[in-house]
Amino acid sequence: MRIPFFVVFSVALSGFAPSVKAADRYTYFSDQEHRGKSGDLSFGLAPAIVVCEQKSLRPVAWFGAFKPNDGKSQFLYLLIFKVSPDMGDFEMASQGRGSSSTGAEAKTVARLGKKQIEVAYKLITDAKTHTVRTQSLKLGDQEVKEGDTRVFVVDLTGENVKYLPVKGELPKDAPDVSKEKSEGWGHVVQKAIEQLKKESPELERLLEAKKDNAPAAIDQAKVEITLSSEHSPEKLKAGDRVHIKRVNGMTVTKTGLKNYTTATVVKNAEVVSVIPIEKPKSPDEALKVVLKVPEAQAARLEKMKSALATVFESKPGGGKGEMKKKPVILRLELSNPNKN
Repeated sequence: MRIPFFVVFSVALSGFAPSVKAADRYTYFSDQEHRGKSGDLSFGLAPAIVVCEQKSLRPVAWFGAFKPNDGKSQFLYLLIFKVSPDMGDFEMASQGRGSSSTGAEAKTVARLGKKQIEVAYKLITDAKTHTVRTQSLKLGDQEVKEGDTRVFVVDLTGENVKYLPVKGELPKDAPDVSKEKSEGWGHVVQKAIEQLKKESPELERLLEAKKDNAPAAIDQAKVEITLSSEHSPEKLKAGDRVHIKRVNGMTVTKTGLKNYTTATVVKNAEVVSVIPIEKPKSPDEALKVVLKVPEAQAARLEKMKSALATVFESKPGGGKGEMKKKPVILRLELSNPNKN
């Protein structure tokens, strides 16, 4: 028989903690659990368990696991939390149904301060072996497809909640969900996270805390531009920082000196590579430079490369200038000219 349920609980992280032994390091919250015995063999299903530090109630991880009759417990998925110090109160609500013989399904919503984490799952189990035969998982609006990683970092430190996938296999050792929750569950989960960190530099990077007062990381993208040598600093090299500027106008003095009127498009872009072009079609294509810029600015630069601009060009000797329609000309200037 599949038993429907609706669960709501709220915890003020600043002052309330569940009843646990004084020596315990962890406490747990769950939406539903099913366990039992078949002869001398035990089985269990725990689709959504939140592991929290006992004193601060800071969430550490959220996982699902099952134990078949004749095997050890296995993770179904593992979500690792990245939270801010001022995380606020914890609330969790879940609605679904489940049984030990057929499986479980539910949508569970947790709130940490103003941030909301949503997990929806559907598990179908074998009535005899209690092995999970099929499973579906959805994190927020993100559906986890068959074959996708089941390890994620839930980043709550930014403006929006992010579910960041971590490449790799689920840890082999999971808490024994055929038994009641105990202090050992948290230790097993923490050990699994530490092992994943050793195996995945990506996870270590995703969980790394930003330094105090450091700005939030901005997603970067690579963009390639071509330009003439006169619009690139001499001896430009990978690793340099440059301002990307659009040329709006040019004047030429009596001695032939060119002066440019420019507007800054991107500040402090990182140079990834500089490639001189052999036999360029035009002087404006003498160099190919790959730059790393914020994603939003990359899209803007791509449009600019194919656009036409109206520019003013004067003639040598102070002759009458004229307005011309020309492809947008980009110019690079070192962010710190004194460094090179």
